[in-house]
Amino acid sequence: MYDSFYLTNASPQTPSFNRGIWKQLEQKVRDFAIEKDTIWVITGPVLKDNLPKMGDTNISVPELFYKIIYKPNKAGGQGIAFLMKNEMGSDGLDKYAVNIDSVEKLTGLNFFPLLTYQEEQQIEASFDISWWFAEE
Repeated sequence: MYDSFYLTNASPQTPSFNRGIWKQLEQKVRDFAIEKDTIWVITGPVLKDNLPKMGDTNISVPELFYKIIYKPNKAGGQGIAFLMKNEMGSDGLDKYAVNIDSVEKLTGLNFFPLLTYQEEQQIEASFDISWWFAEE
């Protein structure tokens, strides 16, 4: 946990985003961890060339952020991703849900390289919104 407080692990967010929809998503992920027991969470900015800068610095301000959640199990597991603009959001969290493949395409990253093709299809290509938001 100590290592997570380095500035190299920080990314600028607009206050209305950080205190609003992103905070709601972080709380929901905590709920998922309690409801679903063990989950894996991957979070980050979508980086690209020519992002806006923070003030007079060279610090880029991402326009999009993602959060990927994976619940492993013997049958392969369940996966879901959320993609959000770095701005105030007003929709329900389910409106930001996307498949993991779409985040991989945006970022150029392969988040689960050790999965078989069949597991990737099950976990990354689609998601079951009702499995994640069963009580809502």
